[in-house]
Amino acid sequence: MLVIGTEAGAYRISDSGEQLGSALDGMWFNEITPDGSGRLLASVRDNGVYVSTDDGETWRSVLDNVDAWTVAVSPTGTLYAGIQKGLYQSTSGGEEWEELTGLQDLPTFENWGFPLAPHVANVHSLAFSHKDSDTIYAGVEVGGVIASSDRGKTWRDLREGLHLDIHTLVSAPGNEDVLHAATGRGMFRSLDAGESWEAVNEGLESIYMIPAMIHPKDPQVLFTAASQGRPRYWRREEGADATMYRSKNGGDSWEPIMGGLTDRTHGLVMGFAADPDNDDTIYAGTSDGEVLVSRNLGDSWSTFTEGLPSIYCLTVV
Repeated sequence: MLVIGTEAGAYRISDSGEQLGSALDGMWFNEITPDGSGRLLASVRDNGVYVSTDDGETWRSVLDNVDAWTVAVSPTGTLYAGIQKGLYQSTSGGEEWEELTGLQDLPTFENWGFPLAPHVANVHSLAFSHKDSDTIYAGVEVGGVIASSDRGKTWRDLREGLHLDIHTLVSAPGNEDVLHAATGRGMFRSLDAGESWEAVNEGLESIYMIPAMIHPKDPQVLFTAASQGRPRYWRREEGADATMYRSKNGGDSWEPIMGGLTDRTHGLVMGFAADPDNDDTIYAGTSDGEVLVSRNLGDSWSTFTEGLPSIYCLTVV
């Protein structure tokens, strides 16, 4: 089953694509992620963090009065919630939260911004080290990548060679922390735990991108999607005019993967999800409220379900 976060609630979709119902109607879900214990966590814009213990049928608020953009679970089980210009931590499964104020000590903190009013930057994406359980990486829109090696107490900037408009940050499994960042100006990769970055856009025809996913069984296989212009242009007739891409060599080069679709889609894919029970099955949710599915690792796609509000995140349960 899929649980899908949209700009107007969370939807449950059966394995056959049937819509099973919605919850928290009208609320804007930025991210939904499993916590490893059978629960789902969700960051909800303007409303905080929610938990579901029944695969998204019902939700309970565990952190309110914050504008939550991302939520993630560290390898040690600690929960983190990225908010507007801030970050919260919970070591009690979400029952109690502490704001991590060390971000405010960064010399760049006061210069973080957002292109639209009220121009307040947000911690948009979180990733964790695969070699050091104390290390956290955070992507800031707009502010670049920051890192903490003491579970969020203190932070440092990791900006060398990087475009600062970070939409998604992912960490590839392995002995070294290889990071990939989807930004408003293309894909960037770091081979040295964020100390330096390089643009890796070979094969990409457009470079405004929001999603990035590393295949859970093969860190060399990555997925992203890019639009012809920023969201404010998507109101035009051709919409986002978007393309999905895949890399099979760790980001060295990219290829379009639009088999079974038109060359470009009206809505941009905002998030990908891999099926943990089938290595070749990938889902993609679009800003037009459509879910696409590929049964062959992205070689070809078909419509899984449609007619939803704009999709921002999805996960397989």
